[in-house]
Amino acid sequence: MDLTFITVDHVGYLYARQSGTYTFKSSNPDDITILWIGTVAKTGWTRENALLVHQYSAGFTASATMSLKAGEYYPVRFLYANAQQDAELHFDITAPDGTTVLPTRDIVQFSCDRTTALPFAA
Repeated sequence: MDLTFITVDHVGYLYARQSGTYTFKSSNPDDITILWIGTVAKTGWTRENALLVHQYSAGFTASATMSLKAGEYYPVRFLYANAQQDAELHFDITAPDGTTVLPTRDIVQFSCDRTTALPFAA
């Protein structure tokens, strides 16, 4: 298997424990990271409506912010792709109080009750 060509399409939910501005940061993507949050993460996602698009040639870091409400589940789609040679991926989410959200129990496939935040369609 050739792992120099790879695509990861990660979907789930971000559970906001705090209200306020969350920061999403991509560092040194080799080759590209794209992020969608909200209903567009489930359907209709395109490069044009992404919250964050960061390509290898665009500089070392890129970030975006979004205001979230505590107690809500937000659909998230994170797409990463690499073509040719080595791969590298660095991605962080920071809560309004400055704490790091990744990796925590706040990134889930669905809500515990399986009704508040339904599993993504296959």
